[in-house]
Amino acid sequence: MLVHCRVRIHWLNGLLNQLSGRVYFMESLDFWNELVSFVGRHPIISLLWAITLGYTVYYQIVIWRDGLKLLNSKNAIEMYNHDKAVLVDVRDVGDYSGGHLAGAVSVSSKDLLELKFSQVEKYKDRTIVVVGKGYDDLVAYKCAKCLKKGGYKSVILNGGMQEWTMNNYPVVKG
Repeated sequence: MLVHCRVRIHWLNGLLNQLSGRVYFMESLDFWNELVSFVGRHPIISLLWAITLGYTVYYQIVIWRDGLKLLNSKNAIEMYNHDKAVLVDVRDVGDYSGGHLAGAVSVSSKDLLELKFSQVEKYKDRTIVVVGKGYDDLVAYKCAKCLKKGGYKSVILNGGMQEWTMNNYPVVKG
């Protein structure tokens, strides 16, 4: 297969040489030649990269399809400071007591997943920022989806506590 790809690239290279003398095409073909060469030399790394890229794209499409939005830390702080949002931490109690966002409310993810909204009923008029563990926290995604189904305006804190602590934002313990 690698030989077949190289033949096609060389054929395309020759065709482009005949059609146009632009340097841009040559630089572009050099890139593709290098890419094919790299994939041939490092198939495992290339496969892992392709799987990671595929997972990332799939995750973003699923979030978009379900009508959910990811909110970065800076925008979450701004919304919280202007009383437009409430921070709902859906991690387990141990993680919450180990460190959470100032002003965040710990809500049982089990209750939200069972569509029991008694803990968040008073926040129906505000945006609920769902805080999870990290970038690909499935529990936070499912909780935000359930809240949306229940008529709440919910968004997911992109990166969850992982991004929050990486950006050195304040964390409250206890």
